[in-house]
Amino acid sequence: AHGLVRDAFDKRQKVLRFALVFSNAGYMAFPLQQELLGDVGVFYGAAVVAVFNLVLWSYGLVLMSGETRHVSARKLLLNPGVTSVALGVAFFLASFKLPPLALEPMRAVANLNTPLPMLIIGYYLADAKLGRVLTDAKVYGVMALRLVVVPLLLLGGLLLAGVRDQTTVVACLIAASAPAAAATTMFSAKFNQDTILSVGIVSYSTLLSLATMPLVVGLARYLTA
Repeated sequence: AHGLVRDAFDKRQKVLRFALVFSNAGYMAFPLQQELLGDVGVFYGAAVVAVFNLVLWSYGLVLMSGETRHVSARKLLLNPGVTSVALGVAFFLASFKLPPLALEPMRAVANLNTPLPMLIIGYYLADAKLGRVLTDAKVYGVMALRLVVVPLLLLGGLLLAGVRDQTTVVACLIAASAPAAAATTMFSAKFNQDTILSVGIVSYSTLLSLATMPLVVGLARYLTA
């Protein structure tokens, strides 16, 4: 991302790089993985999201905040995103099940994962003037990388590595070809970056993905048939 995306304005550059790296691997990918691949596809998708969260709350946090000198390994490892993934993996490996008294409140909070980011994006979208985003060549470049180039590179890498299982490949490609993550706007708002740009990229990449995702996933299914 650092070599591919450069901009004279730091706040724009951070948003563009973040949108390139982080896809909507959960909210948009899970329903497609369930529909095309069943529960096994969702299992692989959950593994992708676990890695996504680790990278989001380490590299993504540093990228968007710009705090490189004052961020220690301890802070990165003990932030809520990383600790929750670690606990989830530990519970999975130990086959530990939470009692309903603890599970139900957690499930209620988890159900906010989809509507809450949409509310935040909608809030900024209501006052946003997205005309300048539509005329920004770098936005189109980032969306092309996010929606087409990155997924195709992943597909080529998986095939070259000998990964031919269709469920594995397609599950990974669904996550990789998803549009820019909603976290692009949430992190941009939190760290006072170019929020209007982030809303534009998330919105427009989501619309474009309706055309690009079927093509990329269809190619993956064809090559692993």
